[in-house]
Amino acid sequence: MKRKLLFAVLVAVGALGMRAQTDVTSTYLTNADFSQTTALDNHLCGYGKDMSNNGTTYYGFQAVDGWTSVVTKGDNSNSSYPNSAMGGAVFEYGSTYEMRGNSKTAPATNPDGEASGNCLGFFGVWGCGGYYYQEVTLSAGKYTINIPVYNQSGTQANTSYIGWIPNSGTSYTLATNPTVGSWTTLTTTFTLTDATTGKICLGYQSTGSGSGANAMLYFDKVQILYTAVVVKDVLSTAITAATNANATLNNSDLTTAIATAQGVYDNEDATQDEVNSAATTLNAATESAMSAVGDVT
Repeated sequence: MKRKLLFAVLVAVGALGMRAQTDVTSTYLTNADFSQTTALDNHLCGYGKDMSNNGTTYYGFQAVDGWTSVVTKGDNSNSSYPNSAMGGAVFEYGSTYEMRGNSKTAPATNPDGEASGNCLGFFGVWGCGGYYYQEVTLSAGKYTINIPVYNQSGTQANTSYIGWIPNSGTSYTLATNPTVGSWTTLTTTFTLTDATTGKICLGYQSTGSGSGANAMLYFDKVQILYTAVVVKDVLSTAITAATNANATLNNSDLTTAIATAQGVYDNEDATQDEVNSAATTLNAATESAMSAVGDVT
């Protein structure tokens, strides 16, 4: 018991208790797997001018349901195809339609190895780029964002816009140059102490060079996992105060109350209400023990 009480004295104020992860993707994101958008079925998506002039290539970022596109730095030198040095569109797995530049199709299967569904293709070249995003307001808690990505070509490092970018504060972005030829799940984890508005983003800005050097990325099944954060500092303070008082009082009832409160503190599944209630109960027990012998200083 003495070791446990000593531990309670040393617990830092502001400690947080974590609970089990919950998938909250559908709460915050629309079309996270790109299934709600009709994939390109008779066009290509690329950059540069359509030299054959046959109208079969789209340029720049194509519309994707639920997602908004932003050009961070574009090439407007070609008035017929503004912002044409980057491209993005939804592709069907196994489709023969390409992202033009290095001319790569979408992968044959999704991250689960299934030859069905859609993915979002994206690339930028020659210092141009941008991203697709959804603006969300995340409540306080711990978050893990998983972003499966398939790189068809190019490993040059670029300025990443893949991940969580709040309106203010620290951004959590992920590398843009994963291994070519396989699915990689990019993951970022962060904790928010208050409700925070920001963007879930997919994209990058090229630092230069053509399509052979820059990553040609396909994204699918963006996932947001949430872990509720229970603030336990009020209980930590109550345990510390009770322990300090009981060092002089040596009150058996207070000893039991401290042990009970410590059990709540150590319980990873304790709710905020349970933590607050345990603190109130322990503070009352401390006051009662002190009143029995007069104030202890």
